[in-house]
Amino acid sequence: MPENQDRELNRHFLTLWIIWGAMLSSLAMYLLICHAAPEIRSESPMGGSLGLLGNILLGVSAAELLILYFIRRAMFSPTARGPINRRVEQKPLISKRMFMSKYVSIVIISLAVSESIGIYGLVLFILGDDYSTLYTFILISALALVAFRPKAAELERLAVKHIFK
Repeated sequence: MPENQDRELNRHFLTLWIIWGAMLSSLAMYLLICHAAPEIRSESPMGGSLGLLGNILLGVSAAELLILYFIRRAMFSPTARGPINRRVEQKPLISKRMFMSKYVSIVIISLAVSESIGIYGLVLFILGDDYSTLYTFILISALALVAFRPKAAELERLAVKHIFK
C-alpha cells in the first residue's frame, strides 16, 4: 500500500480512537456529575425505583446490542459472490476509500448506540432512580464501547476480505 494511503488510513483510525476515548470519558463524566450534584435527581413517586421504565430501557439496551452485533456482521461481510480466494478476476470489491468510509461509519454508529445505553442510566437517575441503576447502565455501555472499539486487527482482516492488494 502506498505511503500516502497508509497515512490516510492511520489518520482515520486515529480519529476513531479519539471519538472512542471521548465517548468513554463522557461515561465517566456522567458518573462524576451524578456524584457531584446529587440534587439533579428528582423525587420518584415510586420511592426511588422506576421499575417498569428501567426494565423497558434494559430490554431496549439488550435489543440494541443484539441488533448492532448482527448489523456489524452483515455490514462487514464481503458483498461479492464467494470468498476472495475462489474468485477468478482480480478486481477489488470496493475501493480503499469506500471501504474506509464504510468502516468509519459502522464504528461510529456502534459507538453512538453503545453510548446511548449510558444515557439511559443517566436519565433514569435524573428521574429519581438509584445509583445502582446508573452504575448498571454505565457498565453495560462501557462494556459495549470496549467491545465495539476500533481495532487495527479487525480493520486489517476486513480490508483483506474486501480489497485485493
